[in-house]
Amino acid sequence: MTVVQDFDSLVSEGLQIIQEAEKRQAILRLMGGVAIRIHTKNNLNLFDRLNRAPGDLDFMGLKKQSWNVRETMKSLGYEPNQQVNAYHGHKRQIWYTPRNQIDILFDTFEMCHVIDMKDRLKLDYPTITPSDLFLQKIQIVQINEKDIKDLMILLLEHETGEDDKDAINLKYLARVLGDDWGFWYTTTLNLDKLDKMTDNYSLLNQDEKQLIHSRVKVIKDALIAAPKSFKWRLRERIGTKAQWYNVVEEVIR
Repeated sequence: MTVVQDFDSLVSEGLQIIQEAEKRQAILRLMGGVAIRIHTKNNLNLFDRLNRAPGDLDFMGLKKQSWNVRETMKSLGYEPNQQVNAYHGHKRQIWYTPRNQIDILFDTFEMCHVIDMKDRLKLDYPTITPSDLFLQKIQIVQINEKDIKDLMILLLEHETGEDDKDAINLKYLARVLGDDWGFWYTTTLNLDKLDKMTDNYSLLNQDEKQLIHSRVKVIKDALIAAPKSFKWRLRERIGTKAQWYNVVEEVIR
């Protein structure tokens, strides 16, 4: 079975969960590798070429609907993480299948950096937007090869633009990162890493490498030129003398 076929089985499961949640008036959107797979139409072969295998199912939902989500997952027969769901179920829920884990976050994506998602979930279906997928990958301070592969696929598949319609929205990125120096700094570091690592992948052809390089440059130039808030400029003065990111033991990727 190919990597793409493995992904497709998870896509089907994710869609079923989303549809069942809708019946209970709850919004869920897929994140992570499965969401990137759904958004990849022109470069599906990249998953096999880069050996980007699927992991778990990750969702974003709304805190005010967390009880509805809990009932959805119970009705589908998933096993709960009793401790996490009892104490943190309004913020995060973990459920299990025989083969994988399902993570559901509510309202905000809080890992190395914080992304407010409350007003973003209706912008795309059945996933969060490509711009938010990009932010959730680029915010990882200890970024690994899997995350780099996901960013490569995202940038090869999506043009940059100024809206969220199947594109990397530069205006949105500039607004989020122009108010948070730490997030901005991590993003620029990881864009540099992505740019350098792209040349190491012999399975990418020269046209693909050049396209990644060019889109990385467009994004970085936009972030450098974007207006910065007073809070951003105050934090910039401190720089890396103080830790600029949250330390997390477990990162959803």
